[in-house]
Amino acid sequence: MFATVLGIVVAGTSFSLWGYRAGREAEAKQIEAEFDRRADTRVALTRQIVAYYQSGLYALKSLFEGSDAVTPEEFRDVAVDVMTRHPGVSALEWVPVVPAAERNEFEAAVSRALGRPFHITERGADGSMVRAADRPEYFPVTYVEPATTNDRVLGLDVLTAFSRPQLERARRTAQFTITPRFQLVQGGTGVVMAWPVFNRGVDETTGRLCRGFVQGVFRIDEMMEHSQLPFPPATLDELYLDAGVQDGYSRVLYARWGDANPPSAPLAESDMRRGLYREFPIDLGGRKWLALYRPPAAWLAEQDTHQPERWLVTNLLIVALLASLVTVMGRRTISIQREVESRTTELNESRRQLASLLHALPGVAYRCTWREHLDEVVFVSEGSLQLSGYAAEEFITRQVFFRDLIHPEDLAVVRERTRAALTAKQEFEVEYRIRTRTGETKWVLSRGRGVYTADGQLAFYEGLMVDLTGQRQAEAEKMAMERRLLESQKLESLGLLAGGIAHDFNNILTGILGHANLARCAPASETELVEHLRQIEAGAARAAELCQQMLAFSGRGRFVTETVDLNRIVRDTLPLLQGSLPVRARLQLALAPEPVLVTGDATQFRQIAMNLILNAGEALPPAGGQVAVRSGRRAFDATFLAGVRGQNNLAAGDYVFLEVHDTGCGMTPETIAKIFDPFFTTKFTGRGLGLAAVLGIVRGHAGGLRVDSEPGKGSIFTLLLPPAANTQLTAVRPGTATPWRTSGRVLVVDDEISVREIAARMLSSFGFTVVTASDGVDGLRQFRASPRSFDFVFLDLTMPGLDGIETLTALRATAADIRVMLVSGYSENEQIAQLGKDGRLVFLQKPFARARLEQKLKELLA
Repeated sequence: MFATVLGIVVAGTSFSLWGYRAGREAEAKQIEAEFDRRADTRVALTRQIVAYYQSGLYALKSLFEGSDAVTPEEFRDVAVDVMTRHPGVSALEWVPVVPAAERNEFEAAVSRALGRPFHITERGADGSMVRAADRPEYFPVTYVEPATTNDRVLGLDVLTAFSRPQLERARRTAQFTITPRFQLVQGGTGVVMAWPVFNRGVDETTGRLCRGFVQGVFRIDEMMEHSQLPFPPATLDELYLDAGVQDGYSRVLYARWGDANPPSAPLAESDMRRGLYREFPIDLGGRKWLALYRPPAAWLAEQDTHQPERWLVTNLLIVALLASLVTVMGRRTISIQREVESRTTELNESRRQLASLLHALPGVAYRCTWREHLDEVVFVSEGSLQLSGYAAEEFITRQVFFRDLIHPEDLAVVRERTRAALTAKQEFEVEYRIRTRTGETKWVLSRGRGVYTADGQLAFYEGLMVDLTGQRQAEAEKMAMERRLLESQKLESLGLLAGGIAHDFNNILTGILGHANLARCAPASETELVEHLRQIEAGAARAAELCQQMLAFSGRGRFVTETVDLNRIVRDTLPLLQGSLPVRARLQLALAPEPVLVTGDATQFRQIAMNLILNAGEALPPAGGQVAVRSGRRAFDATFLAGVRGQNNLAAGDYVFLEVHDTGCGMTPETIAKIFDPFFTTKFTGRGLGLAAVLGIVRGHAGGLRVDSEPGKGSIFTLLLPPAANTQLTAVRPGTATPWRTSGRVLVVDDEISVREIAARMLSSFGFTVVTASDGVDGLRQFRASPRSFDFVFLDLTMPGLDGIETLTALRATAADIRVMLVSGYSENEQIAQLGKDGRLVFLQKPFARARLEQKLKELLA
């Protein structure tokens, strides 16, 4: 025991003395490093402030380089802004270069601009301002700010001032310049900084003509004090010198003691270069400034922390305490051994109780340490054997790892969610698949949380893993049953859709075929023949409208986009509804007094209004009722928009609305769920696409439709549309009664012979010479034979072999500027709209009338 204590005392004393010496050396190096850091920071701030003032003057230079005629007001505005942001500015001046031949004209022009007499002056022998003597050129101060305190320098020819060498150097080098320090009239010292201003359009290195100079008089003390603002006081002794000046007064630019109570004697350059100091060059406008820094005496005294002495005393005390502790610990060793044996017995009993409790739990309890790539299992309950086929010992002895059981497709998700929860110190819950020893895949739910140390570090994470395989299988069977049910509903809707469309088309074709037969077989006058043809044309138009309704039902119809007034559409539609509404219906309008503007297709909006109002009238009881129509624009919240159909996820905000409210029989929730199915009706079948087409139109206009109804309380249909960004209604272009004729050569490419022939005849009726092709390959062959002979190409979009887009690409590879009219029975999509942005492509939808073709021809050939 004695030898041990003696060894501790000798070793501890030797270590303490060595530490004291090393501490003193480290403290000296730390003081020097801190001083270097402060000096580097200080010179960086000084350079930054000097550059900041230089950039402020550059703003004036940019003003004069950007304009050949800067007014006094423009100069004053920029100068005031510069002086506001640069407190060290004493004056800002514009000094143009005035040749002797232009002196009189220049003086007269400035006099007019300033509104008072102006002359180029110089200082006389007695110090007063006199008219400048004749010389080849002048540098007069033309603009100055602030004008009230610097009025006496206005007109002064700075060629007679001390700054002439610097200005001539700036004109010669086209670079920024700065003068030596000089005494300011207002008191204090300053320097003049100047930028040369050159005429635009000529390179400076090849003799660009100098227009003049923007120069500023800067107070050195305020400029350097400005750089002190972000720097703590009582930090450094500072001395700034002009290396290009040897004279003692002009050489010292600025001096500042770092101590709170500085000596009365000024800082001397020789004193600054003794002991610990740093010297930095500052290059500025062709001059070289020197910055000298040294640590203040008071600061050096503060840095002496006496830490090495405290280290020595503390270590010697520790040695004494350690020797005493060894003596005491020897006596307590036997007592501690007895305590350990007792606590071990208690711990074993606690583990036995925990094991019994975990054995009764469903699933697997675990505790793991977190590793980025491979977790270590600290504990796992016996339930692991039933869940995974692996015994708990296999996990604890690292024969198998948890991550090896996780399905490869789920591993990244499990790791990421667990990591995110543990990082946020939250509980985690994740479902994933595992592979058992036998290769079986099971679904498990893992819930757990992190266990953290007192300082917030993750020590373990623990939780419970439960088998979800049976629950997942039950859910999968339920989903499969729901999919089969949904598929049967889709087939039912598809059959209803096909039957309804066939019904409508058969009605239309009956009229077309009947009038065609009458026109062909029965002898008739010209008037009767024209009437038959008009009825055929009307039937074809109704068939085209039905196709447009089907496209609108899908939400992919292409609309004619314009800014329209929803109120006007409703009023214009009322005359068409008078004969269709039941006599028992009382129509009440409560439209907004101001125009309600939306962007979209007016025809489609008219169809919505007619459909909603007619449906409301037909819902009224035999005794009669009321149909109220309201419109306007207001804000809708997220709660109301949650029940809107059409565009998904409409954001809360302002919308234009059209509300149709009837006092009819109302609808059950089951009926509301079906009213947007195609051809669904509560009346007789074969009524058309109905509300399904309305919903498609609404989707195409990025809007929504809400239905509120209860049996016996009527129904409210609320149409929501985004307000028009353009507040000007789209103007209607007047037509012309004069038949339109032109000439040119056209290539018609279409695989349908009937379309090809009618297109050729229509184009010939306008005066075109038509060449036809049966497909894309034939069209390319004829076009390539003489590409410049065609004025444009009439091209079908859907053809076998080369389709319209591929043919268009090949046509433009041969002649990039060829105009193309792209024709299709489908609506215009975004790809076609992008192709037509250059104005050399228009889209024409089938079927089309001659008037529509004429309109597109004028658009293409404009």
